[in-house]
Amino acid sequence: MRHTYMKSDSCKARAKGIASGDTNNPYVGLAAVTVESVRSVGSEVTDSREEFCGHAHISHGMVVPANEPPDVMLSLRIRALIAKATLVLDPMPDAETWTGPQIEISSQAQD
Repeated sequence: MRHTYMKSDSCKARAKGIASGDTNNPYVGLAAVTVESVRSVGSEVTDSREEFCGHAHISHGMVVPANEPPDVMLSLRIRALIAKATLVLDPMPDAETWTGPQIEISSQAQD
């Protein structure tokens, strides 16, 4: 989700909606990563407003068939991307609005 367009409250609401019903992966906060960081690992970011306003689609240039393990290169790329992400924990995950710190990341801090 593009924080620039959606802001913290909307990103939180969308993230909680994605996490709802998955007891193994409850909502705990937001992961922030820059477009530059995504592209630095060889992946691409495209605006996907047809999904919803503020959606940024990350693609890795590979399609993994259903029920198949991911390609080794894809796994390495995703691990590198996770390492560049910043987890911003939500101090009040059950609250309707974002109560955590202001979400700001710079590409310098990520690379």
